Amino acid sequence: QYTTDGGKTWMNTSANIAKAGIAPQSWVSSIEPSRFDKQTVYATFENHMYGDHKTYSAVSRDMGATWTMFSSSEFSGFAHKIKEDLVNKDLLFLGTEMGLFASVDAGKNWFRMKNNIPWYALVRDIQIHPQTHDLILGTHGRGIIIVDDIRPMRTLSNTIAQQDLYIFPQPDMSLQMGKIGGGAAPITGGWVSGNAPSITPIQYYLKDRANGEIKVLIKDAEGKLVQEIPGGKRKGLNRIFWNLRMTPSKVASGGTKVDYAALNAPQVLPGKYSIEITLNGKVYNTPFNVVHDATNKDLTEAERKQLYDQNMRLYKAHEQLAGIVEGVAAKQQVLKAAMDKLKNAKTKKLAETYWNKLEAFRSTLLATKQTSVFADEKKLREEISEIYLVLIGQEVAISNLQQQNVENVINKVNDAAKQQAALLTETDAKLKSALAKEQIQL
Repeated sequence: QYTTDGGKTWMNTSANIAKAGIAPQSWVSSIEPSRFDKQTVYATFENHMYGDHKTYSAVSRDMGATWTMFSSSEFSGFAHKIKEDLVNKDLLFLGTEMGLFASVDAGKNWFRMKNNIPWYALVRDIQIHPQTHDLILGTHGRGIIIVDDIRPMRTLSNTIAQQDLYIFPQPDMSLQMGKIGGGAAPITGGWVSGNAPSITPIQYYLKDRANGEIKVLIKDAEGKLVQEIPGGKRKGLNRIFWNLRMTPSKVASGGTKVDYAALNAPQVLPGKYSIEITLNGKVYNTPFNVVHDATNKDLTEAERKQLYDQNMRLYKAHEQLAGIVEGVAAKQQVLKAAMDKLKNAKTKKLAETYWNKLEAFRSTLLATKQTSVFADEKKLREEISEIYLVLIGQEVAISNLQQQNVENVINKVNDAAKQQAALLTETDAKLKSALAKEQIQL
């Protein structure tokens, strides 16, 4: 029944509902008036008390005078709730005793929503957050389920659904490291779910499951690769996250301790970027903007640029040190191979002496003795990483002391390059002729 005069009179539409194929005298489990057309109303019905578990859901576009029942081979379980989207009138959600279903064409076609939603979730209520665009499900026995940001579904038309791959328009991405602090479950043993991601996800649609790997490339305005991200290849909507950083720098290897600078990189600067995905030889891309977080009062855009510049100096210092260490290791490898072949004891001793000199120099560049990350063996690589990991993880302006620390390690790397050049020159000068006598090249 419905009223148009505040409850003074009522119109019974039960007979009209039954004409649409709904079981007579079924319980009305939910009513959803359209926010786009006052003549349109959606409703769900259930008749399971009489052994009828069919999915009854219908729409009337003339204030209940006539009804059209939704049908789909996907449906299972009696219906609890139907919900119209707040923005797209053609996007509908239907919760039943055995799952969640959606339609992007006003109910003509339906599909089961599966991505991290239990197949047989007993969906009793559906709400849509007006600000975060999240789909919120109230279930029986499975708690509250939140589907983050359904904006891509609002643009998922039949035209898009027929494309092999479609990258949804990417909203501006704000440069920040998250607005929610860390936390843990209560010590009483309770359970808490994770917070919603602070970084805007990259979302794309696949008509069919991809056969090979999907790689998502982030490129800058000049087309230079910023970062490559493994992508999902499932049929339907896929969501991945870019950490707003570039590819980590090359870090000196061959030490005994793990150096986490090899796993981290500076945040990029505000500007124009693009998302690129290749599928079956065809390249798909879409542009987007990275913007400065204006809500951060501790870091202006100019200060962000200063911080970035110093981070990049350390980034390049790591790469320079990696080249120095590689050069030393390569020379050591040549000397080791020569020592195994040398017959002249004096020449062999000379080669061993220079191998040890190179090793002594290498041990000043990175940890070569202690294996624990907590061990007190801080060499040049660790010195760079100490200041580098702090700076790339902060969202405040660089301090004078931090600036001085950057200068100090940059100077040390430059000195190391000079020491390497001098040591290799000395090694070549002393050993080259001695090795040549035994027909061994240095």
